[in-house]
Amino acid sequence: MSETTQGACFCGAIEISASGAPKAQGYCHCRSCRSWSASPVNAFTLWPAEAVKVSKGAEHVATYARRNEAIAIIAESAAAIS
Repeated sequence: MSETTQGACFCGAIEISASGAPKAQGYCHCRSCRSWSASPVNAFTLWPAEAVKVSKGAEHVATYARRNEAIAIIAESAAAIS
């Protein structure tokens, strides 16, 4: 049986699912992660891009690649979606 992890943004406009086990997970303290999370540490989980599906709100989703190794799924601000 394949494991599926589901998630959504705080306002509920975007829903995603990731199939299978994550390839990596952990905590990051780098300047970039601290800046965008407004926190001294950021928890993360990584899945292959082909395992991640946007099931709701795809029109509000973009990707961001700071490095070639990872692509982040990012959303418009909640104010822009409302």
